[in-house]
Amino acid sequence: MNIAMFTNNYEPFIGGVERSIALYKSFLEKKGHKVYIFAPEYPNHKDKGKRIIRIASFSAPTYPGFYLPLSFLPKIEKQFKKLGLDIVHLHHPFLLGEAGLKLARKYNLPAVLTYHTLFGQYLHYVPLRKKTARPILDKITSSFCSQCDLVLAPSSYIKKHLEKKIKTAIKVQPTGLDWSLYKHKPKSLRKEYHLPESAKILLYAGRLAKEKNLGFLLKSMRKIIEKDPNAVCFLVGRGKERERLEEKARRWNMQHKILFPGSKSKKELITFYKAADLFLFSSKSETQGLVLIEAMAASTPVVAVRGPSVDEAVKSGKNGFLVKESVEEFAKKSLELLRNKSKYKSFSRNALKTAKEFSMDKLADSLLGHYKELKKSSHKRKYKRLRLAKHLTSMGWQKLIKYLSTK
Repeated sequence: MNIAMFTNNYEPFIGGVERSIALYKSFLEKKGHKVYIFAPEYPNHKDKGKRIIRIASFSAPTYPGFYLPLSFLPKIEKQFKKLGLDIVHLHHPFLLGEAGLKLARKYNLPAVLTYHTLFGQYLHYVPLRKKTARPILDKITSSFCSQCDLVLAPSSYIKKHLEKKIKTAIKVQPTGLDWSLYKHKPKSLRKEYHLPESAKILLYAGRLAKEKNLGFLLKSMRKIIEKDPNAVCFLVGRGKERERLEEKARRWNMQHKILFPGSKSKKELITFYKAADLFLFSSKSETQGLVLIEAMAASTPVVAVRGPSVDEAVKSGKNGFLVKESVEEFAKKSLELLRNKSKYKSFSRNALKTAKEFSMDKLADSLLGHYKELKKSSHKRKYKRLRLAKHLTSMGWQKLIKYLSTK
């Protein structure tokens, strides 16, 4: 089967969407299929894999290090029609996602969308009032989903969320793990960072962005360190919030206890997961929270704030704790696990059991099953462009497009 995936985010940019796409591409190709990725071009980046089609792009003015594709349809179509495609799989409802949907409709191919992002949780980026932005975003995403033949939700929570808005068929299709990454022997994180054996390593991995609720997480880390001086915290990743978070750590005189090692490769990230005693998570905007499963695969229990989709991975009282958004409660449960050895061992075993449920091999077979079902039916439909002129001024529309382009 020949599959085209259209995404606005891909390597070398690091995030959950990129990891999901790269994993599915790898496992589908191991099964003998060809996956073509249409993604933005990054300067000085050379792709190691095959069948990655780069689209001319420019640097996002609001997000350093992120590049936006220039969706010139004729140039994309020239490449597209050579591939003998069976399926078009979209990962965003705009820019390259819109280009992919137009081409799927033109060539009568099945169009699948994975709904990676709860856009309503990102309204702080929109240069419009929330009351204006929310219905616009709902209109864009709902209209786009309705023109697809199948929508894939990374979790049951997202499926239920979408069922209230669209009539298109929805299936739950999470991302799994590449267990081969966990087989290598990691280098010693304690040695690299000069940490004693008595140190308790607490880890967060992900984008350092406002929607990840990291101000709360940092306060919780501070409280944990005050109660247990052996605690050392790592926030792995990059993002616009890093400078502000580092400044807070310095102000608290905790710059040697709260560390920011930057963005890490897949293998380097496994080293952090394996070294960590606890994985801490405060985001309330997740569609799956792949990092939770990745941490559990290293037998690392999780303490997380209750939020969308998080409870589908974290079983409170078994492989970690889910708590309300309270610094006191978050610190209390983290310290409880660090101090109770028998409970910690039990949670650690259960974390690994949970992670084993997310076999990437089986999930790739599940995705292929969805593709094959779609191929059995006709897909002769016209693309309907969403018209929002009545909702927006010309200036408002341009501001919204600028926002959407950064996601």
